[in-house]
Amino acid sequence: MERKAVGAVILVDSDKLIVVEKQTIETVNGKVYRAPEIDFVKGGIQANERLEEALFRELYEETGSDAYEPVAAIEQPLTFTFPTKVANQIGFLTQKTYFYIVAFQGRLDELTANDEEIKAIHVIKREDIMSQLTHSETKDYYETYLVNHVRS
Repeated sequence: MERKAVGAVILVDSDKLIVVEKQTIETVNGKVYRAPEIDFVKGGIQANERLEEALFRELYEETGSDAYEPVAAIEQPLTFTFPTKVANQIGFLTQKTYFYIVAFQGRLDELTANDEEIKAIHVIKREDIMSQLTHSETKDYYETYLVNHVRS
């Protein structure tokens, strides 16, 4: 079974991005704590939810802000297979994530997670993103489909 999700690369200014440090995973038995992971804002699409509705809901849940301006929708989704242990925990074998580039228009000191999934919100230099992201498939996707949008 495939999970559908949205993701956001959040631009702060000409040389910074916002990423989140996630500490829980939603399983078939509820939230489970895990080793923290650095990632872009991402999350599942709920039943009957449009992509952009899901995007802005996830942005608000994970950063506490709705001060985002859409910049671009990325045509090619990030698709990957979960490790077997994770797939068994969450009830999905694969995930297809539809990515957007958004510009943050608010105040950084007002960012705060509205979900216990998020341990921390980080502002990092664009040049450091590859060393910060946890998952190799996200790094590969960033280099292939996102980096040119982030540079422009």
